[in-house]
Amino acid sequence: ITLSDDSTIEVPNEVASLITSKGMRDSIDSIIKSPLDNATDAKFIIKDEDGEEIFVVSEEEALDFKTVSVNIIDEIKENEETVNIFFTKINFEGPKGWQIRLPNESLVSITMKDDNFTGRINASNQKFTKNEMFEVKLKTITKHRHGTSPLYTREITRVIRHRVAIDNKII
Repeated sequence: ITLSDDSTIEVPNEVASLITSKGMRDSIDSIIKSPLDNATDAKFIIKDEDGEEIFVVSEEEALDFKTVSVNIIDEIKENEETVNIFFTKINFEGPKGWQIRLPNESLVSITMKDDNFTGRINASNQKFTKNEMFEVKLKTITKHRHGTSPLYTREITRVIRHRVAIDNKII
């Protein structure tokens, strides 16, 4: 777990699941933080069977127990690789709205980040037609939120070259 001061601590998976659970965080907010809101000299105290205080939260510390407004992201991974792709949708007006076919034949949306390439297109120095292959640097950003499927964002950071086929061989 990465804390707000950028320090990290390791916890068992069960503890991480509780900490990142929105329902659990909502419950903690209603039990600990909400009762201390706008209170004067109030504390949340847990005592053991002998009446000894084993856990105390002051008004100031109660802010640490507020509900998280968005899902907690467990992990972000970035991967950049050189791949051969086919453009299936092009947006001459901006970086979003592009689509490519990957080597595994899947169609994915991408953001075009190569301004040199789009500049060549807009200056009519780069022309292409359907089924022409391009070698590109493709960055894939994977965000995995607790309890959900991963979200993928893909960007072409650089169009390396236009691949040409001669006698059915790609060069």
